[in-house]
Amino acid sequence: MSKKYDDVWNAIGERFGNDIADLVRSVRAFAVTVDKVSEDGETAYVRIYEGDESLPVPTQLAAIPKGMLRVIPTAESLAVVQLVNGDDEQPHFIAFSEVDEILLTIGESTIRMDTDVIEMNGGTLNGLVILGKLTERLNKLQGEINDIQTNIANHSHTYIDSVVSGATPTPKSTTATSYTRKKLTEVKDSDYENEKVKQ
Repeated sequence: MSKKYDDVWNAIGERFGNDIADLVRSVRAFAVTVDKVSEDGETAYVRIYEGDESLPVPTQLAAIPKGMLRVIPTAESLAVVQLVNGDDEQPHFIAFSEVDEILLTIGESTIRMDTDVIEMNGGTLNGLVILGKLTERLNKLQGEINDIQTNIANHSHTYIDSVVSGATPTPKSTTATSYTRKKLTEVKDSDYENEKVKQ
């Protein structure tokens, strides 16, 4: 990249002065095409013009204390690369037309996003609960249990009264079953919602 553009910066320096040339050089940015991304996702290979040799650009965008932000662009998409202080050896992405994945790591916590899934800490606990559906299902179960308890508490048996030998059997009913009912109350989303994690 350097030889092709050195003549440009030299011409700017001759025309406007070295200070202006250094300023322009320090903010150099190029529209590029992403050829491919390495298997580990750490490097994207880009070209400025058709037929140019691919140049490696790190996919890590920001150095975060105890973490990092990585954006993996889509192959054959467009992006913008800037050279830190005009240094060809320090390219970094500043814009993308399309990305496949974003990875944010802070300490032991990770969030990975692609076009279909947001995955936290490896996704080993499976999907997040949809609170409304869980509440609806729990309240349905609560109602069914209350109905069962009501039926038990109101249940009575019939039996045959044959106290005297040879007497005609007489059906009788017992008193209601001795059962202390425990009424279950309805649940609300707020009973088990973690408000610090939203979906």
